[in-house]
Amino acid sequence: MTAPKLTLPTEATPASKRWIDQRFLMIGQAGCGKSTFWSNDPGALFADTEGNLTHLSVKRVAIRSWEDMQELGAMLFAQATLPAPFPYSTIVVDTLDRLLTCAEEHVIGMAKEKYTKMAGAINTIGDIPEGGGWANTNKLLMNALNKLDQLPCALVLIGHVKQDKVEEPTQKYDRETVSLWKGIGTSVLGFSKHTLHLQSFYVGDTLRRYVRTLPQKGLEAKSHGGLVKDKLEWTTPELKTEFQAFRALFD
Repeated sequence: MTAPKLTLPTEATPASKRWIDQRFLMIGQAGCGKSTFWSNDPGALFADTEGNLTHLSVKRVAIRSWEDMQELGAMLFAQATLPAPFPYSTIVVDTLDRLLTCAEEHVIGMAKEKYTKMAGAINTIGDIPEGGGWANTNKLLMNALNKLDQLPCALVLIGHVKQDKVEEPTQKYDRETVSLWKGIGTSVLGFSKHTLHLQSFYVGDTLRRYVRTLPQKGLEAKSHGGLVKDKLEWTTPELKTEFQAFRALFD
């Protein structure tokens, strides 16, 4: 009989406010300040999947393919094995939408090699037989995110929003959620510990921005342990003060 791999706990695990234990998903409309907010973390490394960060002074690596993301992951894990402190406090994937596209392109390429006789007919993940495109893309992306989560730093995923039609037995309504197809969207929302939903709108000539963290019928949001209070307002252009107050919520 082999020795058991699991042990039963005798004490409760303490709640963690450590920065390196956090997984953030920040969603909002394009151009509302998501990247600017995280650029105020001096230890952040941006996995720049869209090439839209030239207006910010940040550490960034251009990610234009899934192979690029694999290479970055290998480099980060190599850094994590060194005796020196890990050089980054936060890894920021900007944006998750584009990283998903890279994953889809990779899965399509693999399918073309596998299904050689129908390679010309495989142009989207939906063209891959038996739903393999959807399942393999979900698995590929979530495996990558779970590996990044093992690094000794916080993980931030930046994404856009979309409106979904929700139909319940007694009512129908619109819900703002992460702009990913349903299967992977559900996986990412479950993965995040804090879904920070950035709402932005003009009142006259004044831009008002609020970070929502309380789940509601009309929008996706959460903060495990209530660490991030609902309806934080962003008022400064550079968002430095807002980030410093946000960072102070964690150890």
